[in-house]
Amino acid sequence: MPVRPEYFGCWLEDLAANASQRRGRYLVALSGERNWSLELARSTPLLDTPDTLWIGEETLEYRWHKTPGAVLSLLGSETGNIVYDAWSGLHPNGFGAIAGTLRAGGLMVLLAPELDAWSTYQDPDYRRVSVEGFESTPPFLFLQHLSEALLCDEHAILVRQGEALPPLPKVEHAPAKAIADPNCRSHDQLQAVEAIEHVVRGHRDRPLVLRSDRGRGKSAALGIAAARLLRAELETIILTAPLASNVVAVLRHAAELLEGSRQQHNTLFWRDCSLRYLPPDELLRATPPARLLLVDEAAGIPLPLLSRILDHYHRVVFTTTVHGYEGTGQGFAIRFSGELNRRQPQWRSLVLQQPIRWAENDPLEATVNSMLLLAAEPSPAAGLSGAMIEQPTIEWLDRRQLLTMPGILSQLVGLLVNAHYRTSPDDVRILLDAANIRVLVARMGGVVTGVVMVAREGKLPAELAGAIRQGRRRPRGHLLPQAVWAHTGCPELLCKTVWRVVRIAVHPALQRRGLGHRLLWQLRQSALQQGVNYLGSSFACSSDLVSFWHKANYVPVAMGVRRDASSGSHSLLVLQGLDSCEQRGIEQERQRFADTFAAALNSSLQQLETDIVAALLHAMAASSYSLQSRDHGDLTDFVNGARTYEHCHFALRRAALNVLSDPTQGSGLSELQRAVLIARVLQQQPLSAVAKRYHLRGKSALLDILRAAFASGLKPGAGQTADPSAS
Repeated sequence: MPVRPEYFGCWLEDLAANASQRRGRYLVALSGERNWSLELARSTPLLDTPDTLWIGEETLEYRWHKTPGAVLSLLGSETGNIVYDAWSGLHPNGFGAIAGTLRAGGLMVLLAPELDAWSTYQDPDYRRVSVEGFESTPPFLFLQHLSEALLCDEHAILVRQGEALPPLPKVEHAPAKAIADPNCRSHDQLQAVEAIEHVVRGHRDRPLVLRSDRGRGKSAALGIAAARLLRAELETIILTAPLASNVVAVLRHAAELLEGSRQQHNTLFWRDCSLRYLPPDELLRATPPARLLLVDEAAGIPLPLLSRILDHYHRVVFTTTVHGYEGTGQGFAIRFSGELNRRQPQWRSLVLQQPIRWAENDPLEATVNSMLLLAAEPSPAAGLSGAMIEQPTIEWLDRRQLLTMPGILSQLVGLLVNAHYRTSPDDVRILLDAANIRVLVARMGGVVTGVVMVAREGKLPAELAGAIRQGRRRPRGHLLPQAVWAHTGCPELLCKTVWRVVRIAVHPALQRRGLGHRLLWQLRQSALQQGVNYLGSSFACSSDLVSFWHKANYVPVAMGVRRDASSGSHSLLVLQGLDSCEQRGIEQERQRFADTFAAALNSSLQQLETDIVAALLHAMAASSYSLQSRDHGDLTDFVNGARTYEHCHFALRRAALNVLSDPTQGSGLSELQRAVLIARVLQQQPLSAVAKRYHLRGKSALLDILRAAFASGLKPGAGQTADPSAS
């Protein structure tokens, strides 16, 4: 029996009453023709209220309205009900984000095509993931996954055109829980607030890590604690997060408890105290003093940046969302806990489990997790740690099979989530449907143990390549050829076939046992068979990654001169040529990069981490760093104390480059000697700054380290070339 609008309106109000009684939320999918679902939603009084958010491309002047790609601006706000028009495009990240703004008792009404045919719909959002020359066309596997998730989910409520309304769920009452503190809404949140305050009042260098799923009051706990500390006359608290929108709720909760406070841009002022937001890159560029640093959504900030935060700040609170649309706290917890154990072993971890915005076992949370694979994790490690690396089967994946093997899809996404700090639901759509993406997997039995996502790029038509070189076109995708052209001026890759490694991930139980390199070797064999010219990758630079790619025979050819705002790291481009001609070309680019890199160390790369500098110099092993015969006299004079550092600097600089790019010479250096060589001689950082960072007692102690480094690292005649002026 077809659904009549008046019956639907009454039914929806009963469902909302049910949700209010249980302090829960529901997803209601209206599945059928677009006009039918739009008219049904528009004619329902419950959805025609000021606090109902409509999401779609159509202009609905009398309603609160956002386009699918603009909903991230609403982070930190709350909504009463949501109508999401999937006919306008389902933006996976936005869909997950906006679901988190829905209050207890609210409904999320999804307008979607008939579920059995949704995968054949030309979703407008696919324009974001399409690449020039590789257009995605139906059927779309991601939409098919969404349909199957909704059909199988016991919490989702489906209203299908031509069918009767489904029965309402059983009414459940959420028990009230008394909280001792009037400002906190759960025992977990109160415990978190007290733990944050203890970071300030307790010993230094004992960071706190707060983890929770969305809706547990983690950001509110930061705001409440900040307000209390400011009232106790803690002068300056700094707040950082990947995006300013991440901290809206923190500032709002603090302001509510500080009567007379005023907010200017992203800083909250109260009397002579302040709670100030700074982006991660700006924070570490200026390193302003603060009695407390709050790092919200730390999973969205890469490890090198978090490590630098620990260098500069001694009282820090990190928070992260365990299963989030913007990245994941799972991989963060695994990787960052190791860093904390090594550097500040008395750190504390606290997990907030009790929901605040809604009751436990919330139906909408379960449905969205299922649709977007937010709870995906790698397979349990049991039985894998002793597995032999020689056993895995490595093969290209037929992505159509993933929907018949949902366990494999979840494991695959779980590996990617665990390995990369920015993996999100958008990446699931790319994984399943982007036409230029191929997926290579390693499996042991039924367990996915490794994965490489590869983007096919390059081989652009001559006309388009010419337009790129003239600055008239920047086609979507083809990141590596265009980036190499922009950095080096080399246009060759634009017309060559390039495979770019987008993601590589190995199961945590099998890392550092060679499986990643086995995957790259298999990738190379496939590329050779298919006539590919180049392999490559672009990534946020760290010493571990430089070493990993160097061991796999990928050559660094370019580096970003500025840190990326989202990663806080410099991006590095690496390439591998697949025949002798391409290899010669890459060798020339390696040498050119070696020269420009060395020149940039005392300018745009002056603050680049010393371990990254050392790893890159080792990877480049450039012949242009060789010494001339006259340099040895300067070195001998400096080591013996006969001449000053300043008078011998040019020879010392060439010697440092030579030693650090040659592992046979640099093996005798200590970690401290290597770091001081880089910071003082190559980067020319101020003597006082270098001495302070490495806890050295003044100029004489620093010079002693330099003399010892050159004495042990430079063998007689090593790296020497003929002095052209002597002939």
